[in-house]
Amino acid sequence: MADPVRPDCNRPGWGRPAILLVLACVQLAVAAPCRAAEVAALLDSRVGPYVEALAGFRQGSGADVRVFERREDADPADEAALIPAIRARHPDEILAIGPEALQAAIRNITDIPILFCMVLNPQGRIPANRSDVAGVAMNVAPEDQMAVLVRLMPRVERVGALFNPAESGETVDYARRWLQRKERVLDAEPARPMPALVDQVRGMLDRTDVYWMVPDETLKNPDALRLLFFQAERAGKPLIGVSDRYVKAGALFALTAEPRAMGRQAAELSNRALDGAPLSDLGIEAARAPFLSLNQNTAKRLEIPIPPALLDKARVVY
Repeated sequence: MADPVRPDCNRPGWGRPAILLVLACVQLAVAAPCRAAEVAALLDSRVGPYVEALAGFRQGSGADVRVFERREDADPADEAALIPAIRARHPDEILAIGPEALQAAIRNITDIPILFCMVLNPQGRIPANRSDVAGVAMNVAPEDQMAVLVRLMPRVERVGALFNPAESGETVDYARRWLQRKERVLDAEPARPMPALVDQVRGMLDRTDVYWMVPDETLKNPDALRLLFFQAERAGKPLIGVSDRYVKAGALFALTAEPRAMGRQAAELSNRALDGAPLSDLGIEAARAPFLSLNQNTAKRLEIPIPPALLDKARVVY
């Protein structure tokens, strides 16, 4: 009796050519590659930092990345054409690079997971009912900024800040708790509109040791920025900058997030999501590995000695 598991090669129709054909078909079925995961990247392509972030994402991602470029003028007709083109690809994820791309994705897509990077204060941009959105904020963790401050100014007692609660409330609360654990105070209050902001800035600088520039719409007003730098110099108080360009303008120091590193960090989240991790579990991460900028001229003017180890750690010194 023939083996019930293996074909009986002596039966009609089971000659050597037939057996080889069956083996070849099995081998092809085993070797056939599965469809590679695909990520659709949506960005304003002419923005240099966004292109850098995309390059970093590609370096770290295990997926095929298809790029969809938004126009700088945010033409609604352009957006209306892009979304169907993205859907036609049936991507496993969407990567939104920049706040405009994130808003476009959230407005138009509810059935594909959305990751993002290069977005400041993303919490205020994501609806509470959207658990399918996660990513990397441009914000540097406040504890990292305060740790540098304490090394530069060990005797600092009171840190001042003006902020927009809708954008930065959580960040300010986190910084306040961190400073409390270090027996220091964060004196922070909602920023008022001009011209009331003038007296508010003066009062804040007069009663604090250093001013923390919280990255939100409070700093988007050029007049408010000029006022802050002018009043800080007048009061002889240092500023904690938002990024390297503020240090160049006279802030004492800043930690600056790097676009390519943020792209790689977003790729880590993407890979985890493609492996099955829910985006609701991944959440929003602060940018990792920011670089330090120091302004020696400001430090000398304010008689703040810079520890040699911190000077060695700085990538940029003015």
